[in-house]
Amino acid sequence: MSCLAQTFVLVAIATCLGFILTILSRSRKLGTRGGTTAPRLGGAAIFLGLCLSLAFQAWHSNESDRINYCSLLNIVQFDQAADYCDKTLLWLLIFTPVFIIGLAEDIANGLSVRLRFWAAVCMGFTLTILGGERVVRLDIPGVARLDDLGQFGYLLSVMITSLAIAGYTHAMNIIDGLHGFASGASIFMFLGLGLIAMGVGDIGLANISFLLCALTLGFFAVNFPKGSVFLGDSGAYLLGFFAAAVAIAIPYRHEQVSPWASLLICAYPVIEVCFSILRRLGGRKRSPGRADHLHLHSLLYRRGLRSNPKASVILLIPIGLGVAIAVLAAENALILQISFVVAVWAYLHAYRKLIRPFRDQ
Repeated sequence: MSCLAQTFVLVAIATCLGFILTILSRSRKLGTRGGTTAPRLGGAAIFLGLCLSLAFQAWHSNESDRINYCSLLNIVQFDQAADYCDKTLLWLLIFTPVFIIGLAEDIANGLSVRLRFWAAVCMGFTLTILGGERVVRLDIPGVARLDDLGQFGYLLSVMITSLAIAGYTHAMNIIDGLHGFASGASIFMFLGLGLIAMGVGDIGLANISFLLCALTLGFFAVNFPKGSVFLGDSGAYLLGFFAAAVAIAIPYRHEQVSPWASLLICAYPVIEVCFSILRRLGGRKRSPGRADHLHLHSLLYRRGLRSNPKASVILLIPIGLGVAIAVLAAENALILQISFVVAVWAYLHAYRKLIRPFRDQ
């Protein structure tokens, strides 16, 4: 079976798995919170679906394509062209401790934000060192490639990549406040990243992206529009981690793809978390890790829509538009940079309009 045909088969199976496992998670009372009967086990369903999908792919592949466990014992020299099952399994192993922490928070509640953040930083550092892919160029005129700066450039690259992975893992959790919003945004992101990867011939990263897109789609079918099951911290961490990993890997492997394509695809959570940090440190001197209900999606819901699904759809439309631009202009840094600036302006403009009734809170 050709690689493309295998991808379609795997996507179909993964979508069904995500849907079935999410349906099953609804029958569990674990992870309910705040008086709601909806469990926060969507992340567990996606995680299990990912494990089962990898097991199926490993079983289905012929002998030459089976997972090379020897490469996992020598991870530091992991080949960029290696089988995508190996790559996904490596990422999954690195992510698992953070997933367990997120799942514990979903079930028991009470884990500190500081613990979860530093666990994500350690995860990001581990992925950067063992996985190999890093942020090495910014595509900004006059700014050198980090690899050209010697040892200092390497250390700076590792630091930026580690923080980017940790930050984006938590950023996805921040935007998880409406039915279908975080999962819907992730579907667009993984679809866009997969199309870019396929466009440059990287079937491995395309398969990873489409697999996560399909699993998330299965969850989305249950979560939207009524919120019968929630993604939870574990699910948001999973989607954020894999989106960041793929977004960093594509421009690292393929010089023709601008890193701004990845940034534009992942723009909304990045803008939201950066603005939230500045907002909390600015006017009211609050801790950046302290939760509130002043995020853009929260304001859109509270301002007058009073419809959770409608608020999600309204926000998903510009996210989908940004992903489309990134896919079509993946090699044009200038168009991508202008589009990102427009996205920031649009966010700030919308936020300023929505925050006015709540300034006294």
